[in-house]
Amino acid sequence: ETYRMTEVVKTGDLGKVWEKWQTMFIEDTNSFPRTPLFTLMSVPVFLITGPNENVAIGVNAFVLGLASLLLYFFVINLFSGVKLKREIAVVSVLLFNLFPGYFGFARLYMSEVLQTFFVILICLYIVLLKDKANLKVWFGLGVLLALAMLLRFIMPIYLFLPVCYFFFYQLKQKQ
Repeated sequence: ETYRMTEVVKTGDLGKVWEKWQTMFIEDTNSFPRTPLFTLMSVPVFLITGPNENVAIGVNAFVLGLASLLLYFFVINLFSGVKLKREIAVVSVLLFNLFPGYFGFARLYMSEVLQTFFVILICLYIVLLKDKANLKVWFGLGVLLALAMLLRFIMPIYLFLPVCYFFFYQLKQKQ
């Protein structure tokens, strides 16, 4: 589907791109209907290098690196009052990258890598901005949650507790 979307984008016809976006995984496909963000993730790279499974896996590896970096900062901020926060963060990133299931997902072009990136990003966002209750913070969280839903329909399962924590914290502050 990423290859097909890349071919439509190459035509430059915005009408065809919009039509393909609306019917992706519905018409002319043998794939199970999915959300569109994962399919679109590699389109910019495919436009530059051409469709290639190795390039798609390279994009996946890049997202894995970004997720590892976000995890490091998330753990640093989560354990801000602990002396060994840097060591805990490094061990967390090592365990994260050596976890057998995740390592397996990172070697294939699968949406679990991007899903994990979004979960860590949203958790980091909540930890960093929970004290700053204003419309920009809420809007930013809404955009991240919307992008997460465009990635996978099951994202609310993973984000339920962090979002409940954020809402509870906001109510506690009477914001």
